[in-house]
Formats: sequence, structure tokens, C-alpha cells
Amino acid sequence: MGAPPNIRIAWHGIGGRSLHCWERATGASLEKAERLGGDPVTEQDNGRIRCAASMLVVVDIQARLAPAISGIDGVIARTSALIEGARGLAVPVVFTEQYPSGLGPTAPALRSLAPEAPVIEKIHFDVMAEPHAPAAFAATGRQTAVVTGTEAHVCVMQSCHGLMDAGYRVALVVDAIGSRREVDRQAAIAALTRRGALTVTTEMVLFQWLERGDTDAFRALLPTIRDLSTV
Repeated sequence: MGAPPNIRIAWHGIGGRSLHCWERATGASLEKAERLGGDPVTEQDNGRIRCAASMLVVVDIQARLAPAISGIDGVIARTSALIEGARGLAVPVVFTEQYPSGLGPTAPALRSLAPEAPVIEKIHFDVMAEPHAPAAFAATGRQTAVVTGTEAHVCVMQSCHGLMDAGYRVALVVDAIGSRREVDRQAAIAALTRRGALTVTTEMVLFQWLERGDTDAFRALLPTIRDLSTV
């Protein structure tokens, strides 16, 4: 398989990502977060996805694999919307790539939206089995992994298991994952639901990240959300 896979890390260069996320989504200050009794980085509620606790993990949506995936245009469009939301709300984005010398890089339509986000190159189907991956995820400071990607029943499923084994909370974006066969996609969703992953849609994630409808962040993302109805 050639040289061992490696990781390319270049964070967004956004200072204080947690505070920015909290303020942009809620219009509130860090002092308000403290009054509410929560840490804006680690705050989690059962069934809820907090912007300040989230990272977006885009699994193996790669140039040479994508054409074989059923419904890939929708997967890419919804993942694009999530990346746009993540960038606007200072949610870290992490890409993974399975054997990129064979399957190609991340789809340009996605990579161009977050060109400075880290890319974890891998040979294992479970990204967490790669030696440098745990440190890369830990560096985000987030505990909820919002996961999109392909193939749902292979690298997405195994990476979600690996993340949960490591103590991360997984939110599986069911309308932004794909496989060559729908039966495999549905089986992966069922298996991860039994394991305890949250099953969510793209809009569920975006609206939970935003929290309210009177902020600049909401107004900026509204056209993207409207476009999702046509996908």
C-alpha cells in the first residue's frame, strides 16, 4: 500500500473558536454562558447538538469513489451546507481520505469550502485506528462528532464505532451519508442507532447549531438552508 498514511493539519486560524461559536449562534456573551451554568465547549444535552461542542467529520467523499455512490449529488450538497454552517459558526471541520493515491482526494466541491481544514489520510476503514488520528480529533477540543460521508456501511460506520469507543458522542447525518447500495446504507444507520449514535438530518444539525433566528449567522446561512429543499 506504499508509505504509511499521514495527517495534514492546518487549523482555520480562528482564535477562540468556542467563544465565537457561542456568540454567533446565540448572540450571547461568554458571561451569559457561565451564568447558564455551562461550558460552551463541552456543554451537551441528551438528543441535542450544541455548536460549541461539535466538530464536523467528513468521511471519504473522494473524487474516484463518489461516482459509484447512490445519491452522491445530494450527499455532496448537504455536506457542503454543513461545511458552510461549520465555517460560519467556527465549528472545526476534519476530512478523512481512504487510500487517496488510489481513490483520489476529497471532492473539490467540498475541499474548496474548507481548504485549511485537516485531512487524515488512512488505510484502516476506522479512522481512529490510524496512529495520528486520535490526536487530531482531540486537538479540536470538541466531544460531539457530526459525521457525513461514504461509504455508510464501511468507513463511515467503522469510524463512528471508533469515535464512540474513544468516548466521542456521534451524530450521524443520515441524509448526508451514502453507499453504493441503499440496503447497505440503511443497515449502517440501524447498526449505529443500536450502538447509541444520534441520527439526525442536515437541517436538524444546522438549526441546532444556530439556536435562534435573529442573528447574523442565521441570516447568512438562510439561503443555503432554503436551497436544501431542492436537493
